[in-house]
Amino acid sequence: MGDMAQAVEHHTRSLEIYRRIGDLTFIAWTLLPLANMLSVAGDLDQAKELYDESLRIMGDIGDLHGLGAVSLGLGILAQIRGDAGGSELLLAEAQTKLREGSGGQGLSWPISNVVLNTSTHDLLIESTDRYQASLSLPSAEWAQMVYADRDAWIARYTPNR
Repeated sequence: MGDMAQAVEHHTRSLEIYRRIGDLTFIAWTLLPLANMLSVAGDLDQAKELYDESLRIMGDIGDLHGLGAVSLGLGILAQIRGDAGGSELLLAEAQTKLREGSGGQGLSWPISNVVLNTSTHDLLIESTDRYQASLSLPSAEWAQMVYADRDAWIARYTPNR
């Protein structure tokens, strides 16, 4: 609902519960959005630590989709830090892992994480076209879509930033 601080609080509590019961899958998949939120909030060092922990766990449990999702977050983080080359490599890796681990569905990240208005037929068609394009775009173009939609997501959820 746009309250980033409350979202971080809820994810942090969830993470504590999953750590207590030892559910690695839920730990990894809770670390990821928490890292995403901290990245948007500007806590880049903490976000990197959480991404790295999630990446390790995703590798341990063999979750290719998860590895792709974490690589995506790390790629965006590298871009925020001004490491364009590292970002491109990480996003190319993310694209490959998302394609392999989710049958291509994970490549739709650029439209699934941005609130799109699909209230009219034309906007629904645009949304569908973006999804289909995300399945086959070359890495550099897919990365540009990811960057643009990350900016739209930040504008939507952190309007005062």
